[in-house]
Amino acid sequence: MLDGLAGAFAQYILCGSAGYYMPTDVTPIDEEQPVYDEADKIQSEQLLLNSAADGGFTATVIRPPVVYGPCNPITNRESSLFAQITHERPVVLTGTGASLLHPIHVDDLAAAFERAAGNDAAAGRIYNVAARYASSQKVLVSTIAAVMGMPLQLILTGNCPVEDRFLESRDLFPFGHDCTITYNSEKIRYGLGWQPQYSLRDGLAMTYQWWLDEGLDKVEPNFEPQDELINHATSLGAVIS
Repeated sequence: MLDGLAGAFAQYILCGSAGYYMPTDVTPIDEEQPVYDEADKIQSEQLLLNSAADGGFTATVIRPPVVYGPCNPITNRESSLFAQITHERPVVLTGTGASLLHPIHVDDLAAAFERAAGNDAAAGRIYNVAARYASSQKVLVSTIAAVMGMPLQLILTGNCPVEDRFLESRDLFPFGHDCTITYNSEKIRYGLGWQPQYSLRDGLAMTYQWWLDEGLDKVEPNFEPQDELINHATSLGAVIS
């Protein structure tokens, strides 16, 4: 694409991902943390920045973590939780549900792109873009139930040895399991003046309203994978609370 557009544009803003940082015991993770160089998205970043170094255009990379909000095409994330809670089904979380998520509302992410567009200060820069606060998975699911006005049933696996075939399924654990990662967004906040606007509750309320407006609450989901997980977890001693 760079070859095909050569000389036809002044700036390229690439949507990368915050999912390719190498493990670290120090959080929140900033842009200096080592990444997996062999990952395709990291190779795309490197190609773009190296090409921009020749001076024909400027390049900026924005690395979001989990993105949520209206029109999300990834149906196994918040839409899956809306469906489970609508049908008054228990939601399974690993451990105590305390592992942290650090999402970004889609409108806040779009605002970061807007800040970078045409901005000389963004040239050659890589930016993390995440919400102001991280939240535990238990808080996330509880907040979803609260904005829906629905009761919440949780199954917390605690120390139960849940099989890997369940843990590795993104349909069952769309936000991963028992992994806490938070991201430092100071670079874009101080460098470009970007600030996230949505709290988790307001962002999820907006997303739920979109879900209802689209009539997705009328779609009959296939809960067989969740049923298998629930049966597995309860057989190991996990209880519905």
